[in-house]
Amino acid sequence: MFTCRGSNFKKRMSHMIVEMNDVFRANDALGIVESECGKRVVILPPDCGQPVILEDIAAAIWYSIDAVNTVEEIARSFASEYGIDIAIVRWQIQEFIQQLLEFNITVKI
Repeated sequence: MFTCRGSNFKKRMSHMIVEMNDVFRANDALGIVESECGKRVVILPPDCGQPVILEDIAAAIWYSIDAVNTVEEIARSFASEYGIDIAIVRWQIQEFIQQLLEFNITVKI
């Protein structure tokens, strides 16, 4: 869903399992640039020498990670909006948030 390239990149190993009732927010140490249309977000994580680029659906999920919505609420919203099976959406959003945790982009509340 996104890329993080560069020789300075250090992936943080997260042993946290993303549960459906979990709530997440952005790491306070991020540098973030957003496009005016909201379809692209460029993030500079504290542990990555290169930017992480989120586009389209990944950017939309990013905007839903707001310290308010649970993973389940985000999944239901996207399943409804795009007409996709909720089980598939749950799994994909859990995996995406797990990647964000590993890159130190999000934190669990």
